[in-house]
Amino acid sequence: MAIRRYFLQVVVMLGDVCLLLACLYLLCNYPQSIFVWLICAAGFFSWKRSGGFMAWRPDNIRNFMANAKKIGL
Repeated sequence: MAIRRYFLQVVVMLGDVCLLLACLYLLCNYPQSIFVWLICAAGFFSWKRSGGFMAWRPDNIRNFMANAKKIGL
C-alpha cells in the first residue's frame, strides 16, 4: 500500500521536471517563435502560482505522505 504513496509523489516530482525540461527544449530549439515563448511563459507562471517546487520540500512530502496514509493510499 505504501508503494502507491511513493509512486504518486514521484510522479508529481517528475511532472515538475518534465514541464521545465519541455520549456527549456522548446526555447532552445525554437527561440524565434513568439508562440513558443507565450506557451512556455504561461506554463511556467501557472506552475509557479500553483506552488512551484512544492512537491520537493521535505515538510510538504511528510504532510502528503501522512494525508495519503489517512485516506488509504
